[in-house]
Amino acid sequence: LPPHHFLTTISSRLTQTFFLAGGRVREAFGITMDPAQLAVLQQAMAAKGGHDHAKPPSAGACSQPTAIEDLDRSTSALNATNTDAIAGVMALPAPEGPAVEPLRSDADEQLLLTIQLRQMYKLHSIKVAGPSDGSAPATIKLFINRDNMDFSDAEDLPPTQTLQLSGASATLPLQFTKFQAVSSLTVFLESNQGDTESTALSRLELIGMPVATTNMKDLKKVG
Repeated sequence: LPPHHFLTTISSRLTQTFFLAGGRVREAFGITMDPAQLAVLQQAMAAKGGHDHAKPPSAGACSQPTAIEDLDRSTSALNATNTDAIAGVMALPAPEGPAVEPLRSDADEQLLLTIQLRQMYKLHSIKVAGPSDGSAPATIKLFINRDNMDFSDAEDLPPTQTLQLSGASATLPLQFTKFQAVSSLTVFLESNQGDTESTALSRLELIGMPVATTNMKDLKKVG
């Protein structure tokens, strides 16, 4: 609607409600408004420079997927020799300077990471990186909204999506329709590229957009 629009409503009498910059500024009872009053309103509108569009709500208003922050604080890992490395591997922005210590598997080449999100997200892609010595992840299986998974679960349950990393680093697209309401993500690094005894993960980022502002910690179980 133009900046000088008005809305006519019906009650006991006809009312013309004038709006300026998205807000109601004057009501006039009856069919018409005094020309002098209308001229004053038009001058005020011209001074405002036209119609101000309302800002979109911040909740879920992200129009482009972005890297999700603070995941290092809500990520756990199984079969890792150095769980403290999660902080550098998943920190945003990525640490500058010397290379970050990779997260490394312990007894074999498999790593299992569980990431709890602070709110529901639509996930668009995942960025994965590892060393160029053959220990970088190869087969990566993703599971959404499954808590307390172990390696037996990761090997027996069907994954939401299976990815393949063929180089030291890549941003891998996800099947967007399968990742529309994600509250947690389990990342199963099943194998590495050089068939070495240990897998190393030097970078992990999730790219997506929030579904709503609901904090997952605020949700209470019912039952």
